[in-house]
Amino acid sequence: MAMRTSLTMTWRSCTMDYSNRRSTWAFTLIEILIVVTIIGIMAAVVVPLFGNVDVTAKSESMATVVRHTRELIAYRAAAGEGELSDQGFPVAVDPTWYPNNQLPYHGWTCQPMIVETVTGAADAVYPATKTYNSESAGAKNAWYNKTNGAFCLRIPAQGNDAETLAIFNEVNISDATALNQTKY
Repeated sequence: MAMRTSLTMTWRSCTMDYSNRRSTWAFTLIEILIVVTIIGIMAAVVVPLFGNVDVTAKSESMATVVRHTRELIAYRAAAGEGELSDQGFPVAVDPTWYPNNQLPYHGWTCQPMIVETVTGAADAVYPATKTYNSESAGAKNAWYNKTNGAFCLRIPAQGNDAETLAIFNEVNISDATALNQTKY
């Protein structure tokens, strides 16, 4: 019992009066600024990674549509199904090839593709115009050459020609080197 009294006295003698001091659990302004700065640096690193997610998702989705449409064109040509051009390719990209008898959606418009069908040169594999105006209703956002079965999706113009060409190539699984290129 004497020991307990001794500890109590020692504890009481070491207590401090905090009535005139601010709480010891608060953060200083410097600590808050350091944390905010670290969060800012982390955001500056992470945000650009997510900045192109929308364009990348659209490009990958559209590349799948291009790949599938090209496979359907090749299949219809090989099977001799439907109306074929003199060169043996379907005369048009037909909505009945797809579920619900509707062309797939274009990634930028979220509306069914509008295909421009041309009778082009046998070696024309890209449209002369690789972009379209996504604000214009009825703009031809896909291109099909019934002479050789070449199919491409057009994209809206991007920030500059190099970026536009890069996204066009990504969407169409191609390697065009210029926006005005039509042949390999």
